[in-house]
Amino acid sequence: MIQAAKRGLLTEAEARLAEYAQNQPQVPDDRYVLENWLVSGYFKNKDYEHALPHAHELWIAARVAAKKKASFARDSMLNEAVTLLSEADLKLQKRDEAIAAVQALRALALSLPSGNLYKLAMRRLLQIDPTIDPFKLADAMSVADGPPEIRVDEWIDQKPTKLSDLRGQVVLLDFWAPWCGPCRATFPRLQKWHESYKGRGLVILGVTNFFGRAEGKELTRVQELAYLRTFKKTFRLPYGFAVADSEENDRNYAVASIPTTFLIDRRGMVRFISTGSGDQENAALSKMIKKLIDEPALLPATADTAKK
Repeated sequence: MIQAAKRGLLTEAEARLAEYAQNQPQVPDDRYVLENWLVSGYFKNKDYEHALPHAHELWIAARVAAKKKASFARDSMLNEAVTLLSEADLKLQKRDEAIAAVQALRALALSLPSGNLYKLAMRRLLQIDPTIDPFKLADAMSVADGPPEIRVDEWIDQKPTKLSDLRGQVVLLDFWAPWCGPCRATFPRLQKWHESYKGRGLVILGVTNFFGRAEGKELTRVQELAYLRTFKKTFRLPYGFAVADSEENDRNYAVASIPTTFLIDRRGMVRFISTGSGDQENAALSKMIKKLIDEPALLPATADTAKK
């Protein structure tokens, strides 16, 4: 099939792929590669009508194959599939379908959760429509899965806790590092949100790692912990720090850049992800915090389920 596609014999390649598709077992990665060859071939010929059904199959194969991949390889595969699918839709004047495909990717990023995939999905959405309001998009989405527990080796000004223990509260996980300039730029906003909503159920956790160095000096773990305590007081950060001695949290949440913020509602579901310290993203994050704070702690159906 690949050899036929390489020679531009797309009709033959499609026939071979149809034969393959009728048989089991199939390897998801193989199906992804084969569909990708046909999508690329039809794109080269500007035959978007024939490319579109294979782009849909590519998206299906990506979701299956991605389940067994590391976070960033998974995100790359999923993003490539949706980029091709949405581009085929756009070429065929199906703008609403293109946006729907990328919104599905964005919803998947929330459910995983993946800060990296969320950023890629938002970038693609803005390419299609620069006027899209991220707050309205987030408001329209419902996510079924909760996030993984965070690994914490040292707590600073916060009693040891789990995300599952914080159900009923709104949790903001701020992935940051002391040496990160954009992270420092967000501190005033985090301080303001803490003061405004701490009495209404907002819990902010600054999630960071031990790096073994600070201010150009090598530090032991004890020294770095002392540095973080001093840093926290210097910048008057009123919320707790969760410090890990590995990059497990970064991998589990697919954090590709910092600051990256995950906003978790009272049911324990990730509802919004913010990357960077830009004004637009922070304005949307501020709106989402207020929205989630105003939501009831548990909806009646959720409460009944919890009792059962």
